Order: sequence, then C-alpha cells, then structure tokens
Amino acid sequence: ILTQDLAEVLGSDNPYVRRLGHLAAEVLQEKVKGEGGLSPRYLVHFGLMAFYDGDLERAEKYLLRAAQHEESFQDACTKLNFIGTQLRRQERFDQAIRIYRRLLELSPPFLGVVLFNLAVALRTKAVVRLGEGTPEAAKLELEALATAVEALYRDPRLPEDENFYQNTVMLPTLKKAQALFAAAARAQASAVQPETDPDDPVAAACRQASRKVEALLKAGKEREALRMLYSLTGSLKQFFLEFDKHASDEVKRFAERLQPLLLKHRDPKMRTFGKVLSILVAKAKQAQARRAASVHPAFRRVLGFLEQGHQAKAAREMARVLATAPSLIKDQAHASDPNLVALCREIRDKLAEVELDKFKRA
Repeated sequence: ILTQDLAEVLGSDNPYVRRLGHLAAEVLQEKVKGEGGLSPRYLVHFGLMAFYDGDLERAEKYLLRAAQHEESFQDACTKLNFIGTQLRRQERFDQAIRIYRRLLELSPPFLGVVLFNLAVALRTKAVVRLGEGTPEAAKLELEALATAVEALYRDPRLPEDENFYQNTVMLPTLKKAQALFAAAARAQASAVQPETDPDDPVAAACRQASRKVEALLKAGKEREALRMLYSLTGSLKQFFLEFDKHASDEVKRFAERLQPLLLKHRDPKMRTFGKVLSILVAKAKQAQARRAASVHPAFRRVLGFLEQGHQAKAAREMARVLATAPSLIKDQAHASDPNLVALCREIRDKLAEVELDKFKRA
C-alpha cells in the first residue's frame, strides 16, 4: 500500500485498501511498540484511513503530527484540506471550518486555496444551515466575503482553475465584492498635500529618492537599497530630516529592521548611519500619526496592517469595512489616504480576474 501507491491507484476509500491498511497499521504499531515511532509517511496514510473510518479526531491527530515534519508537511496539509472539503460536502460545516482554520495556522504554501475553501464553507453554512436574511447568516456572509477577498489577494491565479467555478454558492459574494471595489477604486486620492513646494528641487529629489529605494526593496534588492540610503547621508541629508514629507512605509520598515543592528556595529560610521536612520523612523512615525488623524476611524485597522506589511490582511479588513458600511464609498471617506485608494484599485484588479459568467455555466 505504502510503497506501490495503491491508495492513489485504487482510491484511499477502497474497502480492500482500507482493510489491508488496517492490517499494515497494526503490524507497524506492534513493530515500533506504539505510534510514537511511526514515520511521517505512515502518519499521513493512517490519518486518511482514520477519516474514511469515520474517526475525524484520530485523523486530525495523525495529520497534525505528520505536519510537524518537513518531509510530510505539504502532504499532510493537502490531506487536511481534502478532509475539510469532504466535511463541507457532507454539510458538516462547523467541522470543515475548524479544519480550514487549523490549516491557516499551519500556513501551507497553498494558503490562498485554504482561504477560499474556508469562504465557501462559511457562505454555504449561511445559505444551507441558517437561511439567507437572518442576522447569523449575514455575519457569516460578511466573513465569507472578506475571506474570499483575502484569498484572491494572496493568490490571484485561483480563478484559472476550472474547479474554482464549481463553487456556485460564491457567485453572489464575489459579484458583490467586485461591485464594492470597482466603486471604491473610482475614488480620487485627495491625500494630504505635500508640505514642500512642488517646485523645490531638493523636495523633488527627496521624493524621487524615496521612490527609488522603495522600488529596490520591492524588487528584493536590499543590498542596493542599503547602499543608496547610505549614499544619501552625504548627498541629500534632507531626505532623512524631512522624511515625513515623502514617507514610504516600505522604506520605514526597512530602516526599522536595520537600525538596531547598525547601532551596535563595530564601525563608528555604521553606528552614525544607524542614528541617521533613527531620525528617518521618527519622521515616518510623525507622518503616520498625521495620516491616521486625517483618515476615517473605520480604516485605521486597514492602515495598521499596511504599515506592518500585511497587505493581504489589509485587503481582508478593507473588504469587511466596505461591505459593512458601503456609504463610506459614496462619501469617498477612504480617499483621504492614497494608500487606501491604491489598495482598493489593486483589489479591484485582482477580483476582475474572476469571470462571473463561468459560475452560471458550472
């Protein structure tokens, strides 16, 4: 069973495979004197067999143990995802939701898939178990929408899989999400005006330098970004002294990470560089405080996630806010911050990859 992949050829729920599997399990457990010595590979197979035997608790136990080992992590997570889907199809929604949330804690590479499956389970529970229109169902549908947005933000390629469109229950949710973010993306960012004269060549140089460092960081070129920042200490001191006027969250996070290391550096020049970065970080925090004060309170958690570099969580929170209070879109309440408008446009573009008509044909 284990070396010839009979479970894959015949199906893990095949009665002969299951019978032989139980015999193999008994022999192996006897040989290793219990379950403690079982290899991760066996744990995955036994977990799946336990599920087919109706013992969900034992199945989860085996698979979670297997997920602790690098060589079986992906396989164990894949099997847990499969079990979650089977539970949902059996209308055991609470158990499916629990499995998916446990998987999110494990953070497998296919996190977008797990998030979307969770959204499907939440939405299906709302429709089948609670009935649309009830307050309890409305809460689940809101969570399903926010979770689906996060899933598509993390993995915009999800709609390329034809199986994606088999989940027809998600059509109203995704249709609503597309409409919300299409409207939100049309807002014009009337962000806080620059405090520097746009014709000031030094201010323009600072803004340009900030964009260049940010681009290097987004491209993963941290060494080049570090060199550029260091060169700016000699060629453009205003970049640091007036960073609040051209602040970049990406640059700020990079400086925060570097600062404590540089302050302890053996080279006095590097320690001085660390102190300069301290100025940059302080100025960036001043800019964040001003920005937070000018934005609608509903969006503060969104900005918090963006400042921490958690864009997918920011997307989820933005979806929750807009779905809860669509009047904020009409009032363009989010347009006071360019980062919020940019996030809405990014989410809109990712959601646009979902072809709603395919749900109708599924």
